[in-house]
Amino acid sequence: MNRVSTIINIIKLLLCGIVAIILIVYLGGAVLRYTSHDYWTLSSIDIGMAEDSLIIKLGRPAIVYYAHEVVDKPEYYVEGYQRKEREITNKVYIYFKGVDLIAYIYIDANNRVEDIFIGGS
Repeated sequence: MNRVSTIINIIKLLLCGIVAIILIVYLGGAVLRYTSHDYWTLSSIDIGMAEDSLIIKLGRPAIVYYAHEVVDKPEYYVEGYQRKEREITNKVYIYFKGVDLIAYIYIDANNRVEDIFIGGS
């Protein structure tokens, strides 16, 4: 009985170690993602910012979708990345920055930023 409980305790310790390693890797990636220069640059975009100012600050987006283009394709999101599900009222600019950052920046009919989502993979 004593030998069985020792084996069980060893297995528990190994599992705790594996969980700890997974958490360290996951949290380490999140810390790097959200402390990077790219994250802070994306975070500096304000609601109401003019489209021209946005492009000067971030450059041209990797992908642009217009509302009329996604009527038959509501799933315009990039696979493998976080997202905020919402419809496009005019257009959305999609930026990829750093190792695994993505930004969906929604532009209204007056060519101003109306919503922003920043996420990771």
